[in-house]
Amino acid sequence: MDRRKIKELEDSRWCPPFFRNVMTLCMSRLRFLTIYDFSIRKLALLVKKSGKQDVVDLCTGSGGYLEKLQIYLEQNYPGLEPHFWHTDLFPNLDYFKEDTPRVTYCRYPLSAEAAIKKFDGVFCMFSALHHFDEEQLCALLETAAAENKPFIFSDICKNKYSILQIIFFPVMIYFYALSIRPFTWKHLLFIYILPLIPLFLLIDSAISFIKAYRVDELKAMYEKIARRYPDYRFKAGYGRCKFNIPGSTWIMGYPKSVKVQNCR
Repeated sequence: MDRRKIKELEDSRWCPPFFRNVMTLCMSRLRFLTIYDFSIRKLALLVKKSGKQDVVDLCTGSGGYLEKLQIYLEQNYPGLEPHFWHTDLFPNLDYFKEDTPRVTYCRYPLSAEAAIKKFDGVFCMFSALHHFDEEQLCALLETAAAENKPFIFSDICKNKYSILQIIFFPVMIYFYALSIRPFTWKHLLFIYILPLIPLFLLIDSAISFIKAYRVDELKAMYEKIARRYPDYRFKAGYGRCKFNIPGSTWIMGYPKSVKVQNCR
């Protein structure tokens, strides 16, 4: 598999934490779109069928998707009340101020692989698969299979419509930033006067598109792993949004004992 190994700016340790936090806040606005609705439904089903009491969001950034999952569970599976965990290699301590009785934010760096080993729950990841190269992603999938942990990971879809996202995110930040509280002189300087954050977001959006995985690539990776774990199942596909447009790419894994029927 020949993929370009280009590191995104927000993944670089030299990237200012303030820049990274504002960029992930902007990306969290994706939850208001429908591109991950399929994965939210499938994730809810995994929670119900697995009987796990925890849902762990990997590479959480500024979050958002677990809140959407919570609403979906309340509407469709009343009485199902798991505990939600946010984890990230670069914790956004500016955004997550306080925990709640049902939501905990890990305030120390935790990689996706380490989180799968640490927690006993259902795992999810949104808009982050492309941050992993092939070797890293294979290791992550194998860890999930070896630990017998259910998961579903979703990411942007590499198609002609994704080009619009590259343009959309940097433009969106000019409008969204006005609602950030507290709004500081740093937001004014680095978004409007010296627009470095929109530039970083534009570059990272383009890199994300280049690095995004196709379904056939994901299947090629997990087919090798599946042979070593006959009691574990993998699936991958495209999640469609409005107008039947492929909006996201998803991959999931779960123990054979967890009966997950088709979900639309």
